[in-house]
Amino acid sequence: MVAPYIDLTAVKRDRMRTRKSGMPELQRFTEAEYRPYVAAIGQAALAWNDLNEMLASLFELIVLGGWLNIANSVWHSSTQDRASRAMLKSVLNVVPIRWPRGFPTAADDIKWLLDKVDALEDQRNNIVHAPLWLMRAPNLAKALGKKSKVYPHVMSGNRRAARFEEKDLLDEYRWFREAALTYRDYAGDIQAAVEGQIGTWPDRPREPKRGHQNSRRRR
Repeated sequence: MVAPYIDLTAVKRDRMRTRKSGMPELQRFTEAEYRPYVAAIGQAALAWNDLNEMLASLFELIVLGGWLNIANSVWHSSTQDRASRAMLKSVLNVVPIRWPRGFPTAADDIKWLLDKVDALEDQRNNIVHAPLWLMRAPNLAKALGKKSKVYPHVMSGNRRAARFEEKDLLDEYRWFREAALTYRDYAGDIQAAVEGQIGTWPDRPREPKRGHQNSRRRR
């Protein structure tokens, strides 16, 4: 099957239709087509924020036994989430007295968790910083074989948008949200174990699969 010819000039014209005033009509991101994407991006961002807040709580417990005013000041002294997580990683092997009930894998498991979150951060940046555009030409969308009208804006050469090319945007956003919540829940279970609320150390969770219904265990 021969691929359809795509006139990129027509695509650009579609992105910047001319109003009666002669000025280009740019997207406002309030269009109805954007609503599911706005919701999914917002949920992903909130899940990421909550994950890092749970790690902050774990840092407070491990380092200072819950003295929130001091530990919070230390954790939030950095303006970058990764640097704050590095603080937690740096103390794992120097506070063995904080591991009650004989949890020999505690330091290794928390380091594993932090490494997973560090790796997840790149996807978070892709979601937040990749520009999108609304294809208003139905014939062009049909020629491309696309059902959705919203796409990553790859024509400008944006490298983060390019990582979503040929992918289902909503699926990627939802997968990230579920991954962030999976790691948040695991951090919460670790905190419960350290505090003595549960008597067993939690198992490492599995990442959710793209396109599958969430199967996270709720604590």
